[in-house]
Formats: sequence, C-alpha cells, structure tokens
Amino acid sequence: VRSTTANFFLIRVPDTTPVVEALKKNNILVRDRGDLPQLDGFIRVSVGTKSQMAQFLNAFLDLNDTLTRR
Repeated sequence: VRSTTANFFLIRVPDTTPVVEALKKNNILVRDRGDLPQLDGFIRVSVGTKSQMAQFLNAFLDLNDTLTRR
C-alpha cells in the first residue's frame, strides 16, 4: 500500500483483472490503475464508511486467501 493524504489508497496486486472482477461480483468497485505510468499492478480503493471499508476488507482478505491457495 502506498501512503496518501487523499480519500483513496493504492494496493499492488499480482494481477489486477481477477481482483477487480472478483470484488465487482461482491458489489465492491475499485479502479485498475495499471493504465497510468508507474502504477501497473495497482488498484485504487476509495475510502468509505466504516461499514463499507469492513465489507471491502473482508472481501479482499477472502480473495487473497483464494488467490494464494492456487
């Protein structure tokens, strides 16, 4: 995770497409920032309410567990 003072943060993932698609299936929208210079492999997560962030974190951790078991 890169540090920021904005209302979003960036996370580097091994492959952005399956992460973005899996989160989308859980009604969590993130942005693939690989189209920007030096951000290949990063997704952008906007900060939301505590409830929204808990939902994101749970889905992301579940996804991470799934991806690391492959």
